[in-house]
Formats: sequence, structure tokens, C-alpha cells
Amino acid sequence: MGLSFHSPGRDTRFHMGWLQLKRWLSFLPVAFVVYILLHYFVYQPDLSGPHAALLVSGRRSNESVVSVAGGRTLQSGPRVLPPLAQDTVQPELSLTSDLLSSKEPPSAAEGTSGRRNDNATLSQGVAGESAQESSPVRTPPSSTPTAVKTQPNQQQQQVGALQTTRVVPQTRHVVTKKTLIKKTNISASNLAVSALKGSVKVGDKYESGFSVPHEELCENNGRELKVLVLITTAPDHGRQRTAVRQTWGHFTIRKDVVIAFVIGRTTNANIQSNVDKENELYGDIIQANFIDHYNNLTLKTVSMFEWVKTYCSESHFILKTDDDMFINMPLLLTFIDSKINDRRVMYGRMAKGWKPVRIKKSKYYIDVNTYNKSKYPDFLTGPAYLFTGDVVDEIYQKALNTTYFMLEDVLVTGFVSETLKIRRIGDSRFKNEKFKRTDTCTLMKTISTHMVKYEEQFDFYKRTLDGKAKCKAG
Repeated sequence: MGLSFHSPGRDTRFHMGWLQLKRWLSFLPVAFVVYILLHYFVYQPDLSGPHAALLVSGRRSNESVVSVAGGRTLQSGPRVLPPLAQDTVQPELSLTSDLLSSKEPPSAAEGTSGRRNDNATLSQGVAGESAQESSPVRTPPSSTPTAVKTQPNQQQQQVGALQTTRVVPQTRHVVTKKTLIKKTNISASNLAVSALKGSVKVGDKYESGFSVPHEELCENNGRELKVLVLITTAPDHGRQRTAVRQTWGHFTIRKDVVIAFVIGRTTNANIQSNVDKENELYGDIIQANFIDHYNNLTLKTVSMFEWVKTYCSESHFILKTDDDMFINMPLLLTFIDSKINDRRVMYGRMAKGWKPVRIKKSKYYIDVNTYNKSKYPDFLTGPAYLFTGDVVDEIYQKALNTTYFMLEDVLVTGFVSETLKIRRIGDSRFKNEKFKRTDTCTLMKTISTHMVKYEEQFDFYKRTLDGKAKCKAG
């Protein structure tokens, strides 16, 4: 009996296929539900695109999932999102608060520093565990939550490793530390003045008044003067005064120029007798009540300001200079004409960043117990400086109440003038140092020349006024 095999027909195979299809279709509802659940709990929107702000603002559920690089998650909590305009698309988003920022005026702390604090960082972690990376963010206002940007395509790369933890950025309460800065008018010179040690003020050493005032020198209180030239000199420097009178001092023949010498008292009877005779002859020596000495140059300069304040207060320009200076008077008068409308200003050779001399043998020696700063405030050097008459009274009063300092130019044009906010302008035509004097053209372009000997006064005067030099202007 032979065996026969019955192969299923076409109908049988179709019937079995249909049963298998029905069995697969029966799983579709379950698969759909699983898909929905996975989509809801696992799906992460890509916040790197241009519509991220709309994606964030569009999800209004009370809870959401935020995943960070490496599968780390933040703590769960309620979502707090600010309202965003639905029709606004941010062109670019980053981890900074620019994602949700609105243009706000700077806070008080930002106003004092002039810039925002861009160095804050956003910490990420759960139960004290911090994230591996932190990114710089701009500190947001306390009412605005911080937006977090997830890594793009994180779902596709680590879909099996994602933890479906419901998390939200924690609401950050930002406390801005406000640095209180007192508004004060303290300037660099005030700081320098505070470094002047000692309880003795200039006014404690100064004796006001004049034994020989010559108040007649300034008619109408100097109202018609173009310039008042006051020359500080020593009682026994009669030869130097003679050289000045016979050269550039000859400009006193002009009614708008007054030139006078300022000295102090001397205990030498012979020297005083010579001063008296000289004064009777020329009538141009103002003698103050302080003892004339090199260490009292500050008192001599203060007496000069007192005299101008008392007898010539309406003079528009005053030149303070020494008896070893050559002053190119034509050039000085031209310079004054160009500055005739200036107010509260001083001109001269500017000394910037000069350091105190700490060598004891120097006559400029200043010990650290007198002044302990490494540099002086900017000042105009003493051999010659020009200033407007409207600062005279201020400088005089302020100097009397300033700690005594023997270098008069540093005190008056540095400490005092900077405290009073008087402009000091350096001009190269005030050459208050030695330089080559054989170049007549350079000499003619120089207002003040220092350390000029008796014979040189006549040589300079002749070369600058004889009209023989042919120099280009400029």
C-alpha cells in the first residue's frame, strides 16, 4: 500500500494566511497605545531649531521631561513658563537667557559697574549631584525661569537609554549683590593730598601781609592789563633783577603789562639796605612778611597769590616766573591773545608721573614720612607757568588749608589745582629746562627759557628782537 501525500490546496493556504493576518491585526490597538505612551513620555522636541521657543511655549502641560547629555536628568517639578508671543520666531537660541529675554534696563549693580554679569553658571544635578558640564548664562531676573537647551537628535541616539523622569528646571531665586559705591568728588590729587603727612598746614606757617606792597602797580585793580608778570627772587639777587629790567622786563613801558619782583624778609641788614635802595630807584619789589629761604618757596608763592587777590584781582592773566628765566615777551603776548577767552586754566611745562626724589643730598629730597606715594599728581613746573586770574582766590584759600609741602609747584599746580578741578595744559613753548640756546629760530619759538645767566639775558634779548633772524613760521 503506497503512501500518498496530500498537499494543501490554494484555498487552505489562503485561509491560514488570513488567520495569521487577523492575529497580527489584533495586536494593532495594543501597539498603538504603546506607541502613544512612548511618544508622550519619551519624545523630546529639538530645541536647537528656530521654532524652539514656540515648541516650548506650545506645551502647556503641567509636567514635562528634560534630558541632558549623557542621559542625565534634572529634578522633577512643576513647569513654570513665561508667556511668549505665538507669532514671534527667535532667529537663534543659546543657553543664555536670550531665549526668553526682554530688553530691560540694567540693574543698580549693572549701572555702577557699567556692564552686565556674564559669568554666572547654571548648575545641573539631582539630590546634590552636579552635572558634568555647566554653561555660562546671563543672570536672569528673579521672576524669569531659566531655559535649558537639550542636545539635538538625542532621542535617535540614545532612545533605549533615556530615563522617563518627569523633570523641570528649578525656579531660581537670583539674589543680586549690590555693591554700594559712595558718590564722592575725591580725585587723584585728593588721594595724593591724603598722603601728605603732618599736621602743619601752610596757613600755620604763613604770615600774611606785605611790608612793601606797591599797591600802585595795578591801576584799577588790573582791569586793563593783558598780563601781570610776578618774578620770585631772593633779596640778594640784585644782579639778576638788573638783567631782567634791562632786557625783557623793558616791556613795562606798555600800559597793559606790569612786571614786579616778589621777595621775603631778610635778617641781614646790609642786604635789606640794598633792597630798600633798589626799591626806591625802581619801585618794583614787593616784599612780604615771611623769611626768605629756599625751604620757604611755598610761602613765597602763596604771598604772590595773596598780593594778586588783594591788589590786582581783575588782571586776566598772571605769569609766575623766576629771576633766572628769559621770557620771550612778544611770543607770550601773542599766546595770551590766542587764549583771551579762556577761564580756570593754567599753562606751562607739564610734569606727568614724576616721582619724589628719595636721595637725601638732593635739595628736592622728600622722605616717605612727608609724602608716601610713588608719584606726584600731574603738575606744571615752577620756573614759569601762566594762569587766569579767576583761580587766584580759590588757590590762595585752598593752599592755606593744605598740609605744608616745600615744593611749591607740586603743591600749587598739582595738589591744590587738581583738587579744585582747574585745568592744567602743557605747552612745549614753555621750556623750563636747559636746552641748546645757539639756535636763534628755536629760541624765538620759545616762551620761557630756564637757567639763564646774567650775560645770556642780553644775548637772548638781542637775538630775539633785533629783527635779523629769518625764521619760518610754525
